[in-house]
Amino acid sequence: DLAASYDKQLGIEIHANTITETAESTARLLEAIDRDNVGAIHDAGNMHIVGADYGRAALETLGDHLVHVHVKDERRVHDPSLPGTFERERADGTDVFQHRLLGHGDVDQRGLFEALADAGYDGYLSNECHRATSDVWTDRTIAAHEREAMDHLLGRIE
Repeated sequence: DLAASYDKQLGIEIHANTITETAESTARLLEAIDRDNVGAIHDAGNMHIVGADYGRAALETLGDHLVHVHVKDERRVHDPSLPGTFERERADGTDVFQHRLLGHGDVDQRGLFEALADAGYDGYLSNECHRATSDVWTDRTIAAHEREAMDHLLGRIE
């Protein structure tokens, strides 16, 4: 209500190991909050980690609650010593994931972008990349890659 009094919108990110792990749990929370200025931040990478749908069905579930989309890539790996790995508890146990460059992980970004276009989403997209830096992959080369990958994805749906 305070944010609304300043004409501000709030977004709740869909995230692993929270009450907003899936589109369904996030929609339930938003319906309970019942405020026009509170919406969902879709994060396919986080939804992938927990094994939740992040495509068309998730977008339909979120409907008008969708206010922002984070785009990032992750990959399930078996070696926790790889750079940029992290563990996440899931209902069926603990898995190891690695932050990846956009297009180099397991998240179906193309399918997500097509579903966003089909749903008529015209809001903001932000890239979130946690790939570990190296001699070759500096902050600048990572940012350049992510920008090019985002441009490519957007170009495929226009």
